[in-house]
Amino acid sequence: MAVAKITQARVQAMKPGDMLWDTETRGFGVRLVKRERVYVLKYRFKGRLRWYSIGRHGSLWTPSLARREALRLLHMVHVERIDPAADRDATKREAPFANFAERFLGEYAERKVKKQTFYEYKRQIEKYFIPAFGHLRVSAITRSDVEKLHQSKRSTPLQANRLLDTLSSMFTIAERWGLRPTGSNPARSIQRYKETKRERLITPAELAKLGEALVQAEHGYTDEQWSAFSKENRPPRKSAEDPRAIAAIRLLAFTGARRNEILSLEWKHVDLKRRVARLTDSKTGARNLILSEPAIAILQSLPRQKDNPWVLPGDRSDSYFIGVAHPWERIRAAAGLNDVRLHDLRHCFASTAVSAGESLYTTGKPLGHRIPNTTQRYAHLADDPVRAVADRTGRFINDAMNGGGV
Repeated sequence: MAVAKITQARVQAMKPGDMLWDTETRGFGVRLVKRERVYVLKYRFKGRLRWYSIGRHGSLWTPSLARREALRLLHMVHVERIDPAADRDATKREAPFANFAERFLGEYAERKVKKQTFYEYKRQIEKYFIPAFGHLRVSAITRSDVEKLHQSKRSTPLQANRLLDTLSSMFTIAERWGLRPTGSNPARSIQRYKETKRERLITPAELAKLGEALVQAEHGYTDEQWSAFSKENRPPRKSAEDPRAIAAIRLLAFTGARRNEILSLEWKHVDLKRRVARLTDSKTGARNLILSEPAIAILQSLPRQKDNPWVLPGDRSDSYFIGVAHPWERIRAAAGLNDVRLHDLRHCFASTAVSAGESLYTTGKPLGHRIPNTTQRYAHLADDPVRAVADRTGRFINDAMNGGGV
């Protein structure tokens, strides 16, 4: 904690965890939390210590503007006898959903959920929730409003249910913040659509096409392929896809891991000698990911950055690569596999292992399945190698009975 006049230079020089109090305006300060520099005001109202967040340092709030706002708030406290924090809380309770959504992302999701989940929340809010009821007050949104949105997506039940799950989480936070009465969550009692698990198995011939498309993406698309992409999904250049995206896709195929398990993998958790990667934040808890020989070859080919701990580093030193979705859409299109999802590469790993005669137990281990029932969905594929044994044995016996085996 330091005391000095708050200036642009001093704010920019702050390090995570720093707190700087202003010498010109009592109670006015700035703190650095998770890369965000936030101007605050600390004051007492009727003997009670109060904190007020003025705003984040940036294009809008500068030291001088934030200090001016602090003086205005102090005038409310000492002259008008108004508590700015209480006044703000009352305003928030009546704020439209759009304002609440922004606060939900900044004060809750950004700190409490995984990065991939945060971006999914943000996408859902911007694409679906704001157009549906962004103008409505949080406290005024009804079960009917939420059900209308849910029903509008009934043709895609999985997506409809995920939207409902996110809304339920958001309204739970709204209740916790006092923006809605306790127990009034309008998304909680709506019946979910029945979901049919979608498993797209990839054939060996399709794997060959995918391999060709990956090689093509490494060297650059042809003019014909470039023209075939939609304008919204064309790569930034014809030359080649981002090598991080290609590496991510290959690692997903060679390990059967989940997308975020590969994207968020750090070098310190990779042991190339033991051929294992420690997944500290897997969906099923911390576990070891066994690395196949092709996966090891990919990892050995990747460059390492001194200031970035991730195997697939992001564009900033404090983030990992997340831009795999659009390259994947183009690569699968080039391979003629438009209905294949990234997650289907995980199914491909499992189905290939079972079809090759591996037991369901041993197949489930590298996939991180905690219970056998999860791997049981591939049980029907285990008949293939057994059937092959039966066919070979039956033919041998038949030949021997007919004199062919003598």
